[in-house]
Amino acid sequence: MSNTFIPFSQGDKWGYKNQKGEVIIQAIFDQAGKFYNGIAQVKIGNKINYIDQKGRVTPVESSDISNNSAINLTDITNLNLELARFKYREKYGYKNKIGQVIIPPQFNLAYEFAEGLASVKLGYKWVYIKLIGEVVINYKFDLAESFSQGLARVKIGKKYGYIDLLGSFVIPVEYDYIENFSENLAAVKVGKEWGYISLSGELIINPQFDAAEIFEQGIAKVRIGNKHDYIDCKGKKINNVDSNIMVKELPKTPVIYNPSPLTLTKEDTQNSHLLHTRRRKRKNTSSG
Repeated sequence: MSNTFIPFSQGDKWGYKNQKGEVIIQAIFDQAGKFYNGIAQVKIGNKINYIDQKGRVTPVESSDISNNSAINLTDITNLNLELARFKYREKYGYKNKIGQVIIPPQFNLAYEFAEGLASVKLGYKWVYIKLIGEVVINYKFDLAESFSQGLARVKIGKKYGYIDLLGSFVIPVEYDYIENFSENLAAVKVGKEWGYISLSGELIINPQFDAAEIFEQGIAKVRIGNKHDYIDCKGKKINNVDSNIMVKELPKTPVIYNPSPLTLTKEDTQNSHLLHTRRRKRKNTSSG
């Protein structure tokens, strides 16, 4: 993000000066926004355009607007927005449903908005922003995923936990890995063993398994050594399991355009896909 070029007004027109007060782009615009990642949003008549630091119109999509829907580039806090992520010059920003850029491209990576917040990558760290682009959870995570049912999985260093919409740690960042919740329980990895926690972070089933799958219809498949068993939500072994019950695939991490190697480590990827591999093998065996 660059604020080297500063909007200024001359009469009823706007242009840009540098930090020394020198005019860099003449005052020819009806409105002028700040520069981000080398581009700025400006208004000329009834058209929104995007200019580079030489005042040239960029290829970023422009939009015609009417007097009734004109955007005040300095005050967009009251807009009812549905934003979608887009990429420009290797940076990510967000547009509204009619294609107007609301949050200029400035992030290295970005998730879509969920429950009013989006996780974005600034430099090497992740934060959460509101629909107007303001950072509201500024903990600087090593990984931060989208919110679902008021919770988001985050990573600090090599440990995982969950935060709520206020940025409070609902589940402490102390686990080597945490799967997504299913039926109010999530498999957690402590060292080399897996157990289960509740939505409040309470340890429901102590870590004791070499592998643990998600719960479905009140049961989950676990493994100790080479022995596979099914357990209920209290960790009690179930001897007779309906063969028609199939454990669902684990939810996949939300897709990000051109994901950086810093997003998921090799260890993360192995943890996340370990259960998928076991399921594929089991299905192939049963079908054969």
